[in-house]
Amino acid sequence: MFPRYLLIALLPALAAAAEPVAADHAGRMGRGLEIFNASVGKLLTEQCVKCHGGEKGTKGDFDLTTREGLLLGGETGVAVVVGKSGESLLMKTIRHEDKELA
Repeated sequence: MFPRYLLIALLPALAAAAEPVAADHAGRMGRGLEIFNASVGKLLTEQCVKCHGGEKGTKGDFDLTTREGLLLGGETGVAVVVGKSGESLLMKTIRHEDKELA
């Protein structure tokens, strides 16, 4: 039998998966990816990945080469607050608002 506590823990994920997807979802995601690659992705690749990803390792245990690594963060904590970029440590660092990390 499936453990009850595990089922309770999975309920939010199951409910989210059951929500209908908007008809234009794929298009919006595609446009978002284009914007990311043209602006943010380019900046991260040119300025950050040399220390935070790739074959040489990841400084501060922060890997920018994958979406999972970006969302996970590193030694200093969560780097990206989904839906609230202004609160994200990554944005504060890019803008030089966090003097210890900039």
